[in-house]
Amino acid sequence: MLTGPGAARLELEAQLDAVVRASRQELAQLTGLVPPSPQGTAAVTLARVLAQRADATASIRSAIDGLLELSPLPVAGAPSPTPAPLPTPQLSVAEADAGLAAAGASLAAADATYASLAASVRSGRAPIRLPSSRWATGELSPAALGGLAGVLAAARSYAPVPSVVVTAVGIAPSPVVPPGSVDQAPPPVGQTGIGGTFGEGCTAPVSAVPGGTPAVLPPTGTVQATVTVTNCGAVVEGPAVVTATLTPAGATPSGGSGSGGVAKTTAHVPLDGSVTVTLAPLGVSGGSRYTLVVSVLPAVPQPSTAGTSEEFLLEVAP
Repeated sequence: MLTGPGAARLELEAQLDAVVRASRQELAQLTGLVPPSPQGTAAVTLARVLAQRADATASIRSAIDGLLELSPLPVAGAPSPTPAPLPTPQLSVAEADAGLAAAGASLAAADATYASLAASVRSGRAPIRLPSSRWATGELSPAALGGLAGVLAAARSYAPVPSVVVTAVGIAPSPVVPPGSVDQAPPPVGQTGIGGTFGEGCTAPVSAVPGGTPAVLPPTGTVQATVTVTNCGAVVEGPAVVTATLTPAGATPSGGSGSGGVAKTTAHVPLDGSVTVTLAPLGVSGGSRYTLVVSVLPAVPQPSTAGTSEEFLLEVAP
């Protein structure tokens, strides 16, 4: 189920992707009918029609993606992961309208060729039956497509609102006494504990802060954060910077070598997806308390910073 501020945008992209795949599959099914190759020019003409339709649908998707800053969604079950798409080159309303109108004209031309082919087959004696088919009608007519960009650009539900949030944090080594344990205060509002999720994901992101009771770690010389970052805004963005900042919360025991520090990395977060990164370990000393702040800085400024940072109070056992 699509949720969050970009749900309508993702639904639109999913429908566009489905139409493009269907048109390509029709062409692949026809070209796969060999050997033997059908006699005459009917198969060649039909292949040209289906290829023209497939190209037109891909052009429609490209124009809308450029207008709304969208990108094709990952295909579930794909044999291997593909690199995260780069931000789509943005198109103006006029540019998108021109591209959509051209795609509509291409669909109309394909319809005309197909109609001529069907008439030719009916008048001949070849045992071929072609069904009636028209694409360039209604919302896919050149006139309708030529005015679609302005409608989409004005629709608030399709506005490209960026929203990248931290949805989970794991700590290594794992706390032996996490927040919310018996005889301890519950975790902060919106926080389910170390290694859990925050708020309600994309629905209500929360930037949690620690209470007075720390999460107790076993004896260790380092602390390492694994962070999950989620793209809730349905906008293809550049690399986000993920940072873990560890600072002493009080005095460090005499002879202690762990004074915290900062670890950073970058992550490309795909549309309607999440990325998990593990940051470099940071030094700690036994018997000390630290404040750990995990944050994400999106490549595109976003209207709300809720959920872009999470804080934890840690205590390392002696």
